[in-house]
Amino acid sequence: MKVLFIEPLKPPRLIDTPHTLDAFNTLVEGAIACTYPWDDLIGLVHNDNAIAEGARPNRVVEGQIVYGPFFLTGLGEEDFTDIPEGLVDKYSKLFAAPEVFIPAGDHIAVIKVCAMPEVSS
Repeated sequence: MKVLFIEPLKPPRLIDTPHTLDAFNTLVEGAIACTYPWDDLIGLVHNDNAIAEGARPNRVVEGQIVYGPFFLTGLGEEDFTDIPEGLVDKYSKLFAAPEVFIPAGDHIAVIKVCAMPEVSS
């Protein structure tokens, strides 16, 4: 099954994973949970206990921090499916810049990490 895999401080990668609960648990490093933050027919699969397990913050999604690695998958009538090809580019761009999280008092500052532009000489 093709999913868009997103790890802390790394750009998204389209990967093939077996369509099994064990494989999904391995990817997110724990018990899976799925949220549906967008209107597109995709799910965001993450570790349900990531914060308690001390996972690193990964990305901000719709105002909420997702901790640990997660992946985006397509949604069938009753199960996960391949992420639709037409959405791979959209969500790869959305998550292209890794984010760094810095505690700032009662808040957390989020900084997107961008590549330095090449300087021609």
